[in-house]
Amino acid sequence: MIAMGMYICIGNIVIDCKDAVGLRDFYAGLLGGKADTIAGHPVLHSRDGLLLLFNKAEFAYAKPICPEMPNGQQK
Repeated sequence: MIAMGMYICIGNIVIDCKDAVGLRDFYAGLLGGKADTIAGHPVLHSRDGLLLLFNKAEFAYAKPICPEMPNGQQK
């Protein structure tokens, strides 16, 4: 139970994706805020002060395995 007057504050968020600029621009259109670049990485400054950092990452998608298999991908 959270007492009255207490709140949760989220810091900055990093999102790994294949098209960092495209995803940043998508979220800028969806949520508003200011699209920018910091240290070569696309970022979005939200209206409430949250910083979303979009990081270009190359990775292959793997479907979740159900039921769980030993040494398999997590759900």
